Amino acid sequence: MTEQTQFEAWIDESPDNAKIFQQEALILKVTHMIWGWMEEKGISRSDLAGRLGRTRGYISQVLAGDKNLTIRTIADIATAMDTQADFSLRPLGGFEAETNVIQFRWNLMPSTTVSVDSTAGALVDGARAA
Repeated sequence: MTEQTQFEAWIDESPDNAKIFQQEALILKVTHMIWGWMEEKGISRSDLAGRLGRTRGYISQVLAGDKNLTIRTIADIATAMDTQADFSLRPLGGFEAETNVIQFRWNLMPSTTVSVDSTAGALVDGARAA
């Protein structure tokens, strides 16, 4: 059995910590995926704002993780980028399972699928500098 890091111990310390971790990890995953799709397709914040009938400032808040995104909003953003969002739930089972608890996949139209690895390492690599 491997020794827990301080971060893993913090997550396991209480249900509230595990909940906070999952919330923040999911925000990072979703915003990272939106950023990636925008970059790949050459969609600017202004372009996305126009497609959604929103302001560029609103899109900046979404991409910074400052907006509480509803499932409807995520679906609207996906549609505006000509893609489709879906997700799956997985049972908890320790730190590794928690870091993979919800995996988002964006199905790129028409037939290509891109998956984002939701491990802690991928989240660190995918995080934007402040």
